[in-house]
Amino acid sequence: MLTAVRLEEFYGTDSLAFRVKASDHRRYVVKARHVRGSGFIPPQAIGDARARLLGVKAPHRTRQSQDPDGMPGRYADASLTSDRIALLVGTMISAPVPRPGIIHLERNWLNSHPDLRELADGPAHASEFIPGLGSRDVIPSNWDVELDQNVSRLSRLALLYVLVRVDNDAQVFFELRSPWRVFSVDHGFCLGGSARTPELLAQFMSGSYSWNQIFSFFPQVDLPPVKHVGCLNWLESDKLAAVLKSIPPEWNCNEAEADAILNYVETLKSRLMDDLK
Repeated sequence: MLTAVRLEEFYGTDSLAFRVKASDHRRYVVKARHVRGSGFIPPQAIGDARARLLGVKAPHRTRQSQDPDGMPGRYADASLTSDRIALLVGTMISAPVPRPGIIHLERNWLNSHPDLRELADGPAHASEFIPGLGSRDVIPSNWDVELDQNVSRLSRLALLYVLVRVDNDAQVFFELRSPWRVFSVDHGFCLGGSARTPELLAQFMSGSYSWNQIFSFFPQVDLPPVKHVGCLNWLESDKLAAVLKSIPPEWNCNEAEADAILNYVETLKSRLMDDLK
């Protein structure tokens, strides 16, 4: 398991996200469980942070729970589980998402940084930091010229958004210089986010997905029909089950919730393959 070596920046967002250099010499954006509340920051601070970090979380409600050790007042943020699942599933279908990881945070290390004392020690969610991204509202100056190399990336991203139910606040960003690649970051809101329950996922499955809604996340370009549905064959059941088993128990994703998530992703995979064959 990775460890944090050096704090590079604290972003001051609702999720109390921060960037570190880790023991593998890579840089990661890290989100950990909260010890004493949700750490809510006013929306204007979120906007300021977005100018410095692309992919930070928008304000959301955290789900209160009780730790296995019975200590009340702690918070388990379901968005940690959501983002890890989205990154692992995205990686499996070669979607443009950051490298996922888990970083172990030591209590003494957290206490040595005043901004991080609200966070719990133990395993934290990490996504590799991608430098040089512009605002999702910024269209690269020669986007029309460089579009072709992003067609595959956007198509696989559209598939991922259906698989993990990204239905709001999609975090899509472009590189500000050649090769102008598109990336999707920060998926803590997917799969129902902090409101997720097995019942909610079952409700989602009873409905249908909308390509128009998915494509609305990419207003800069008229997407071609999704031509990469074959990559869904890489989502084998045992590999998806391994994704759920990789969730640290400290994140309080119980067996019923894990089974519901697995069932949801497998159901949407089958539905996509039927619809796009």
